[in-house]
Amino acid sequence: MLWGFSLGFWQTVVFWLWFVTASAGALAVAASFGSSVISYYISDATETAAKIEISKAKSDAGAANRAAGEANERAGKANERAAEALARAEHEALERARLEAQFAWRRIGQAAGKKAIDALSKNPGSINIVVINGDPEVSFYAHQIVGIFEVARWEVNTSFHIIGGFIPFQAAIRPSRNPREYEALNALHDAGVLFLLQDFPLGAAYTGNMKSDADVDFFVGSKISMGPQPR
Repeated sequence: MLWGFSLGFWQTVVFWLWFVTASAGALAVAASFGSSVISYYISDATETAAKIEISKAKSDAGAANRAAGEANERAGKANERAAEALARAEHEALERARLEAQFAWRRIGQAAGKKAIDALSKNPGSINIVVINGDPEVSFYAHQIVGIFEVARWEVNTSFHIIGGFIPFQAAIRPSRNPREYEALNALHDAGVLFLLQDFPLGAAYTGNMKSDADVDFFVGSKISMGPQPR
């Protein structure tokens, strides 16, 4: 007897305790094995899913980079076309400005004209102004020059003729040693009048009120040259 129970009873109890313990251990081993297997498959599935996501992300990133590269290329070409268009526009604007300046009628500004009058009026002389006939722009320009000399109290003799075979462009002054010629040269230069210092035959210009012994012989020619200009 043990604690009031027979030894056979306690042997039965011990047997069942061992059985339960063994069963529990086997169950624990099985559970541990099962959890390990399940964890392995979970980990493998997770890793596979992660690799798929990473691959997809890399693919998306590659596509985005290619799209960005194509966009940059298109932007570069667009910038090139814009630069070319701007260059053409600037060239065309410069060409228009050049043509406008080339064909615009010559004008003597008020301030420049006054400066020339002040210089010429200090020692008035006489001047022959010969103008190409038939060119309205030349007549308009010559009228301004005549006005400057007249206000400066110079004796102005004008004639509208084509001189022999010599038709200079812009304007020309026959060189001489008359001191008043230098005064006229400086005054016209200050007024912005472009001219050549070059001899030219007067020929038929000595008609009407032209003066053969004038201090200065001045020729007003066309602004636009259709051929080589004398230098």
